[in-house]
Amino acid sequence: MPKVSKARTSQRKDPLQGTHKSASTSKTNGASRPPTAEHPPNYLFHCLMIDSEDPMIQRMLSVPSTFTLEQMHEVLQVSFGWANSHLWQFKLHRIFSTEKEEEEDLGENGNMPLLTFVTDPEDRVSTHPWPEEDLKSASEWKLSDIFENDEYRSKVNLRYEYDFGDSWEHHITFLGIEDPGHRKALMPDAEYDIPVCFGGEGHPCAEDCGGAPGWEHLKEVLTKKSRDPELKDWYKRYCANGDPKGLDPYKWNIVKVNDRLAKLKA
Repeated sequence: MPKVSKARTSQRKDPLQGTHKSASTSKTNGASRPPTAEHPPNYLFHCLMIDSEDPMIQRMLSVPSTFTLEQMHEVLQVSFGWANSHLWQFKLHRIFSTEKEEEEDLGENGNMPLLTFVTDPEDRVSTHPWPEEDLKSASEWKLSDIFENDEYRSKVNLRYEYDFGDSWEHHITFLGIEDPGHRKALMPDAEYDIPVCFGGEGHPCAEDCGGAPGWEHLKEVLTKKSRDPELKDWYKRYCANGDPKGLDPYKWNIVKVNDRLAKLKA
């Protein structure tokens, strides 16, 4: 797992402070440049697609802290191989320290998110039951607004839902601040102000396949030679993110992912 440092708190000094000082006395280029006031840090996230199995589809991502949640949506679309053809939202949920605390919250709030981030809050308020003050614009909130905020830091996690019909939910765990040395060691040419995928598992899930049961059925069909030729043809020719070569559930291309992520600058 990539080396990370803990997020800053009001009582703790910036763990990268020493790195800043030493970097100023050595020669660096854009690829290995450490975070500074002009170049804020990247956050490291573990992103897991719930209801995927054998394998579970997951990615380890480094994302600039200045990215908005709308930009984070673009990062997730690229990283998980989605076709960006459906509605989406982020939900901010509390992290509970005990089961009793979680049960009490479920009793009071019914597992409602603290905040929900969408592209058009005014339109969504009229069609969803959330209070208007709890519905925020994904284009106005940055990742740093959440993970450098004393009210939320270390107390919440993000959940990203894509396609409200198939309801693909991704759990996003904040791991800390990316160590610049890790990027330099693994990807010497990668600039520091772009998102990067450091690893993961699982072939991208097919768009419009019918949720988790449909995805499991599609994988089974595409890994056998003589079952449901019509479904195979649909995936290869008509699925928005399909592949004419077929499907290996464990195969995905991290190089292509990072080539596309490199176009998403802060």
